[in-house]
Order: sequence, then C-alpha cells, then structure tokens
Amino acid sequence: YVELKFDPTHPSIKAMKMLEINEEFKCHPGSGKTTLSKWLIMNMAKQCLGEKNMLFDSIYCRTEKIPILIPIWKYVDQVKENQNKKKSCLLEFIYENPTFDSIFFNVEERKELSSLIRESLIKENVLVIFEGLDEVPAYVDRSDLMKEINTLLERSIDYDATYDKLTYSIYEQHEINNTKCPTIGNRFIITSRIEGNYFEDINFYVPRLTIENMSNDALKLFCSSYMKCINQISMNTRRVIEECNCDQLYNDITQNKDIFHLSINPQLASVIAAVYN
Repeated sequence: YVELKFDPTHPSIKAMKMLEINEEFKCHPGSGKTTLSKWLIMNMAKQCLGEKNMLFDSIYCRTEKIPILIPIWKYVDQVKENQNKKKSCLLEFIYENPTFDSIFFNVEERKELSSLIRESLIKENVLVIFEGLDEVPAYVDRSDLMKEINTLLERSIDYDATYDKLTYSIYEQHEINNTKCPTIGNRFIITSRIEGNYFEDINFYVPRLTIENMSNDALKLFCSSYMKCINQISMNTRRVIEECNCDQLYNDITQNKDIFHLSINPQLASVIAAVYN
C-alpha cells in the first residue's frame, strides 16, 4: 500500500519491470523503503530461479538480473574497522560479502555465491540496491563513499587476472555506463530518507522517486485487508472470537484526528493495527 510518485519522464511500470535506469528512492522513515527493496529483491530472486513471482509476467523473461541488497552502512563499517589494513573498494565489497556471514551458508556456499556475483558483475547482469544512504553516520567522511558510488555508475568493470579480482575500467565516460539498451548493463538503486540524503553529490542525473504517504483509499484498503486477515487466522486456528467488521478498523482510526494523521505512514499504520487487534 505504498504509493510511488515517479518522475513523469520515467513511467513506473517501465522503470521497475525493465530496470532500464539507475534510480534513487527518497522518503520519510517508515514509509516502506526497506520493505519495497526486499520485495523487489525477493521477486527478482524468484525470477532467476524460474519461480512464479509478482514482478514479471513470465518466468521465461530474458531480462532477469541477479539481485543484491546491501545496507550501505555495512560497507562504511568495514572501512572503519580496517583503517590499518587495505580496505576493499565498493566493487570488491559487493562480491566479497555475498552473505554477510549468515549462519545459513557454509564456507563453500559463500565461495560459490561470491563467484556467481563476480561473474554476473563482469557480464553486467546485476541489480544492486544500496539501502539506507542516510544511515551513514554524520561523523563519517562521505566524500570517499560518494566517489565510490560515482565510479561504480560511470566505469565499466574489468577482470584483473594477475590479482584475480575485479577492477574498474580506466576509460572515463563522463556519463552513466550502459543505459542505451534496456536489458544490458548493471543497474543500481540507492535508497534514503528525505532528511540526510546526499544525492546531490552524485555526478549524474538519475531518476529520483519519492514514496508518498498513503492516501485515504490506500489506508482504507490496508485496514480492510488487515481485518480480513485477522478473521481468516481466527478461522484457521479455530479461535473463539467474534468476526470483525472489515471496515471497523478504518472507521475507528478516522474518528481520531491525531491517530488518522499518524496512520498515513505505512509503518505506523501497521503498529496501530497491531495494537488495535
């Protein structure tokens, strides 16, 4: 129930389905940036596995890209922790940390996944979401980070056989790399709150998308779906509970002006619904 206000020159369906462009999401806390990012990553992963998903019309679509979600503060943390060592550049960080030490992967699986990501980066067949640019601490020098992001956008990627690692091409294009063909090229999305974003430090024009607060109709739909879900769970678990009116939550929220004002934020609406139940 998150409404997106897209740049009029880049229709939302074309932008999200074809992944033709590099994008930035700006919005307020709790408006759904992380949720939307995870939804996109999850459905793209299902597409890569040939599974039914909510993003592509056909599992045989040829435009699938390997999806990667990276909380940008994790890269900043490793730079801070390795001040006395040779730090990984942002490009290396993408394929050297495929699981962020998740316990669900063993060492061999991490190596295989790292190799897959590295190969996909060379073939320019990935979508990377850098999540939470605004979460980089204020005391951190962001100039190096923004320089890394600009380089990632501008340069193509080469393989250095001598050191067995990926490097940036020495050729400077002074424009975003590989945007002429909708199905070719790595793609990047950067998310941030409106307050504390540093998009002005990006050297190139990229479409900027803002997640709007929920409209009255969206809130009503959310409340109705939530109450239907509660009723269904009660039936499935055979809990003895009086069936709720699907419009009751919405009606109660709108009766209180302060609560109604808070509920236009998707995250706060979820909290209000949980407390209500």
